[in-house]
Amino acid sequence: MKSKVSPVFVIEVDYPRNPRSRTQGVEKHRCGFAVQAGCENPVGLARTGHCAHQIRIMTAQLETFSEARLEAIEAQIDGVSAVSEIWQGLSSLDDRQAYALQVQLAAHRGRRGDPVIGYKAAYTAPDAPGGPRVGTLRQDHMLASGDVVPLSGATLLEAEIAVRLGRDCPGGVDRDAVRDMIEALMPSFEIVPMLERRSGWSRAQWIVANKIGGHVVLGAPVCDPAMIDLVLEQVTLVVDDGAEISGSGALVMGDPMDSVRFVADTLARAGGMLEAGSVVITGAMTRPVMLDGSEARARADFSSLGRIAVDFHRIP
Repeated sequence: MKSKVSPVFVIEVDYPRNPRSRTQGVEKHRCGFAVQAGCENPVGLARTGHCAHQIRIMTAQLETFSEARLEAIEAQIDGVSAVSEIWQGLSSLDDRQAYALQVQLAAHRGRRGDPVIGYKAAYTAPDAPGGPRVGTLRQDHMLASGDVVPLSGATLLEAEIAVRLGRDCPGGVDRDAVRDMIEALMPSFEIVPMLERRSGWSRAQWIVANKIGGHVVLGAPVCDPAMIDLVLEQVTLVVDDGAEISGSGALVMGDPMDSVRFVADTLARAGGMLEAGSVVITGAMTRPVMLDGSEARARADFSSLGRIAVDFHRIP
C-alpha cells in the first residue's frame, strides 16, 4: 500500500509458508512502507490484493524518481520551497538507498547542464559521529587559491588533500590500485556555511542533499603523487595571523587513500561510479575553524603540496 510520505521501493519478498494462503515463495512488489534503516532483513507489512502479509524483505531497491519529483527534492535542498511530504519521507531511507537517490539527483543535475565534477568525504576523523559520508561537488562550488569568498554568516573552514582521478575507480580496489588511478594531488580548503535549515535533517536527508552551498578552493596540482606519502603529509592552518592549527593525513580515516576508496565503494553500492576526471576532497586534516562572517584571510601550508590562501569578505 503506497504511503503519502514514504518513498516507493521495489521490494523482493519471501512470504512465509501458510497452507491456507495462495501466496507463497518469492515475488516482487512496489511498496510504499518505510524500510527500517540499517537492517539486513527488516520485516514489514505488505498488502497484496485484499490480504495483508507479514513478510521478510529480501531486497529494497529505491525506485527511479520522476524528473518532477527530483525537482521538488532539489527545491527543498536549496531552501526555495516549504518542507514537503516527499522530503519528510526521505528520512526512512537507509544509507544505500539515500546514496542511490544522491546518484539520481547528480544525473538529474547533469541533464540540466550542471554536472557533478567530484565528491567530498566528510566526517572522516576517527571520532566523527556517525562515521564517514559522501557528498557531491558541482562546478559552482569550485574556486582557485587567491580568490575572494563572500561570507554572510558563520562558516566552517577545513584544510584537506584533494585528488583528481586519471582513470575510473570502481569499488572494491585496494590502496595501491587507487594510488595508481590518481593523476594529481592538490591542497584544498572546504568552506561550509552553517545553514539553519539543516539542523533538523536526518542522516538520510543529509546524504541526499550534500554538498549544499559553500565552496571548495583548490591549489596548484602536484602531478607526481607516487612521490608523496599522504599519511605523513602535514598541514598548518592560520586565519589572520592567529594561532596555528596543525594536522596530518593520518587523521583522514588513517590514510587519505582509504577516503578515496570509501567514496568509490559507496558510489558503486549505489549504482554509480567514481569516474576519471573527478575531484575528491578527502576530509579535514585538522579540527575545523569557525569563521564568524567577518572579513578574514586564511592560509594553509602543506609539507609537500604547497600553500593555499583565500580572502573572506562579508556581504550584507
